Amino acid sequence: MTRSQEQISRAIERLTGLRLGELQALSAVAQGADHPRAVARRTGQADAAAEATVEGLCARGLLDRHHHPLARGGGRPRLVHVTETGRVTLEQAEALQVRLLDAVVGSLDEVGADRMRDAVRSMADALDPAQVTARRPELAPAVLTDVS
Repeated sequence: MTRSQEQISRAIERLTGLRLGELQALSAVAQGADHPRAVARRTGQADAAAEATVEGLCARGLLDRHHHPLARGGGRPRLVHVTETGRVTLEQAEALQVRLLDAVVGSLDEVGADRMRDAVRSMADALDPAQVTARRPELAPAVLTDVS
């Protein structure tokens, strides 16, 4: 990650209160990952790390758990979905990213602006779970076939 990317990531973390991994997990659930293992596969996290991240996001009210529609009996719900608060938080994080980048790019010369655009593309790819499989092809079958 470049210095500019790190600064923007830190600013977004500071303004949203969410680490990059938490934003990636929230984004993965918003894009259809409905189980911590699916989040792990889409974000490149270890299963235990994704479970902890999901738990933290649930505790903050950004995600919530639900039972699979065909599940019988009690027990703890295993599937997750984005809450309204989580959806709004994700939209705010994306809007903050755009505003921060616009301010930074506006203050740069042409070469600096081109470098920043490249950094933004890299950051957007990092936040896009689909891009994880592009960087880590060994995860592609799990992402494509995960029906948690």
